[in-house]
Amino acid sequence: MSTALAIGAVTAVLRGILTNRLASVSGNLGGSTPDVSVLPPDTVLASNEVNVPDTLNLFLYRVMPNVGWRNIGYPARDSQGERVSCPPLALDLHYLLSAYSQVPFRAEVMLGYGMQVLHEAGVLPRELISARLSDLVNFPENILAASTLAEQIEMIKITPEGLSTEEISKLWSAFQTNYRPTVAYHVSVVLIESDRTTRSALPVRESQVFVMPLKRPVINAVQPQLINPSGTLTIQGYNLQADELRVRINGDTQIAPTADNINDTEISVELPNTLQTGVKTVQVVHYINYEPNDEDPADLREGFESNTVSFILRPEIFSINPDPVAQNQSLTLTVVTPVSERQQVQLLLGDQSISNFQLVGALPTTTLTFDIPADFTPGEYLVRLRIDGAESELQPETGSYSAPTVTVSP
Repeated sequence: MSTALAIGAVTAVLRGILTNRLASVSGNLGGSTPDVSVLPPDTVLASNEVNVPDTLNLFLYRVMPNVGWRNIGYPARDSQGERVSCPPLALDLHYLLSAYSQVPFRAEVMLGYGMQVLHEAGVLPRELISARLSDLVNFPENILAASTLAEQIEMIKITPEGLSTEEISKLWSAFQTNYRPTVAYHVSVVLIESDRTTRSALPVRESQVFVMPLKRPVINAVQPQLINPSGTLTIQGYNLQADELRVRINGDTQIAPTADNINDTEISVELPNTLQTGVKTVQVVHYINYEPNDEDPADLREGFESNTVSFILRPEIFSINPDPVAQNQSLTLTVVTPVSERQQVQLLLGDQSISNFQLVGALPTTTLTFDIPADFTPGEYLVRLRIDGAESELQPETGSYSAPTVTVSP
C-alpha cells in the first residue's frame, strides 16, 4: 500500500512521462522543448503574457473515493472498539491537461502529443513509477520517492474522462482565468494505508467443524396468558426439544427446564419470583455444545432461537396492613415480586384508584405504601393492585369475587 505521499507521487510520475516524451519530439515543436507544469491554471501565466513559453499543464482538480474499494477492510474495529484492521483510503484522481502557447497551432500539437503519451501509458508499470520517482532529486520533490506507490496492490490506470461543455465552462469559471485547450483524465486507484498498529487475535489452536440440521424452534402459544408469580408457564409449538436448551424470559432471564418437562411440542417451566410484574416475552433458545467429548468440559453457545411470544405476569398480594385502615392513613401492601421505581403502580379499592404510593426499602422492593385520602368513603372494598397494566387476581367464591378485601374506617 501507499503512503499519504501517493497523490503527489502520481502527479510527479505523470509529469515525468510527459516531460520525457515531449523532449523526444521537440523537433516537431519548432526545436524547443515545452515546459510541463503541475500548477493551478490561474498561476501558469504571469500577469504579462508577452513571450510566454510553450507549456503543457497537468492540474489535479478533483479527488474522489473509489467505489470499488471504499468498503474493503471493514469493520475496522471489534465490539470493544479495538482496531483490528486498517482499511485503505482508496482514491480516484481527476486531472485536466491544458496547453499554452502563443504560436499558432503549437498548443494543439502539444495537447495531441500529451494525449498520445497518456493513451499509450494506459497502465503505469511499477518499474516506470520507480524510475520517474527516482529522477526527483531536489527538495521538496525528492520526498515523493518514499510514497511506496510502486508497491501498492492495484496498478495505476489512466483513462480519458468526457466532460460536457457546461462542466468545462464551470471549471474554467472557477479558475478565474482564460480558457485553454483542455482534456480531462481519470486516474485510478490510489490506495493509502495507515501505519497504525492493529489488534491481532491469537492463532487458531484447533479447528472444529460441526454439521447440524436446520431445526428452528417455533412457539405457537403459551398457557396461561395471565400468570401469577411462581406459576408454571406452558410453551406450545414444534421443534422445541434439543439436547441443550434454555427458556429466555424478557430477553435476559434464562431458565433451564427439567428433562421431564420437555418434549418436541411442549415445554413447561416454573417462573422465578425475581421477575418483575408486567408484559413479558418468552423465547426458546437451543444451545450447541462445542466440546462434545466426555473428557472435555461443555462449551455451550447459542444456536437457534424461536420466535418471541408475550404473556402477562400478574402482581400477587401477599399481605395487607393494617386492616381496617382509617382515612388519611397509610395502607401497606407486601407483594411477591419486586417493584422498581420505573414501574407504574395503582391501588384499586373497588372501582376507585389510588396512585399516591411509596416504595419502602432497598429497590427493587416488595413493600408498597399507599396514602388513603381523607375524604375516602368508608366501607369494605375489594383490593386490586395494577402494575404496568397487569392486575392482581381476585378470588372468586360462590359466583362472585370475595377476596382480598380491606375496610376503610372513618
